[in-house]
Amino acid sequence: MKKAAALGTLWLGVALAACGPSRIVLTVDVLSFLRADSLDAFSFGVRGGVPQTDLTVSRPFSIPSRFGPGNVDSVAVTAGAILESTQGGGTVALDVFFAKDEATLFTGQPYVSAQATVSGVQTDTLLPKTTRSVNDTVFNTPNVWVGVRARLATDPGADFVGRLALTVLQLRVVVHDQGF
Repeated sequence: MKKAAALGTLWLGVALAACGPSRIVLTVDVLSFLRADSLDAFSFGVRGGVPQTDLTVSRPFSIPSRFGPGNVDSVAVTAGAILESTQGGGTVALDVFFAKDEATLFTGQPYVSAQATVSGVQTDTLLPKTTRSVNDTVFNTPNVWVGVRARLATDPGADFVGRLALTVLQLRVVVHDQGF
């Protein structure tokens, strides 16, 4: 009987230890928030010789309140896009931003960025699937804004015509859970 009681106490101790502080990993499909409003692709036609044109989309999304302020340990951003050029050429930069509010969204450094030079008809992976870990207070709030910017500069001559489509945009959020 003493052996059974000791074993029961051991299991209770293991169960309580398992209920202590831990890490929870959330995968947030941010692209689904953009896709819901058809904000996941940019179709463009920019006349030749333009030094810079920005196309942007933005959208708020929420991290569940249980995992809210002060509990985020780290975040990894994974992004990917395909660029389809049908005419002309130039450079295209794709930038992904996150912010606590819309007013500061496109300020500062992007979380993920890539650039490509294209000419004529071609299809390229502009931003291969990439992961960048970030530690930022932006994600210590339940509401976060995501912004995607395509920055185009065209070559002299023919209009630069094409489409830039996001293929993946995810967050891997590691949250410190206090247990119960």
